[in-house]
Amino acid sequence: MANGIIKNGVTSWCPTTMTVSMDEINEALNTVRSLKEESKGWQGAEILGVNLEGPFINPKKKGA
Repeated sequence: MANGIIKNGVTSWCPTTMTVSMDEINEALNTVRSLKEESKGWQGAEILGVNLEGPFINPKKKGA
């Protein structure tokens, strides 16, 4: 994704999780964590952080 979005002028980004189980969110965070430092030296857009999507306020109102 980082190599693709830079072609449209995006120089940095925050990968986003979906409303999934905490295990899946933790796995996604670990993956991004391992790639974050590496992203500073590659030809794609740099990873700045992660956007976490719910259900952190009300699990019954999960959204999309």
